[in-house]
Amino acid sequence: MNLKKVKIRPLRRDDFDDVVEIDERVFNQSRSETFLPTEGVVRFREKPIQKLKAYEIAELAIARTLYYETKFTRALDQKDRLTISLVAEEGEKVVGFVMSELFVGEYGISATTATLDTIGVHPDYQKKGVGEQLMVEFIGHLRKAGVKKLNTLVDWNDWQLIRFFNKNGFEPAKTMNLELSIE
Repeated sequence: MNLKKVKIRPLRRDDFDDVVEIDERVFNQSRSETFLPTEGVVRFREKPIQKLKAYEIAELAIARTLYYETKFTRALDQKDRLTISLVAEEGEKVVGFVMSELFVGEYGISATTATLDTIGVHPDYQKKGVGEQLMVEFIGHLRKAGVKKLNTLVDWNDWQLIRFFNKNGFEPAKTMNLELSIE
């Protein structure tokens, strides 16, 4: 793969299927679980896919579509936030993406902090500089928008992603995300 052939451009609606495919391949699962009501999540996790009934498979497919449709709508339909979401393309093939949000701020005062929501590089293109190229272009766009700080959340155990972010200048924040599981 030649990095010079990889071009970075703004995310478009027709990138939907490619972004979903990359995201699901990178995370080895559909993010639809996170979008289902708790009852549905438990029900689907307890059964192997082969034992799901047709209506359950349909619910999963709908949830998958809703999750990604929501992300794309937020990324492309800019109302109360500026979005700087990009894809990396080799030829006509999308090989990576980054999605973020920059809230405009209250009373029209620009916020200087953005949130990196999701990033993914097709497994065949990982460790070849595509992610770094995406980040350089992405951060350049943020600078032009007046952003001073970029935040993201990472799974504590995702050492590969933590190393990637560290390599791209991220440091641990002064705040910590805490959660309480209520069952």
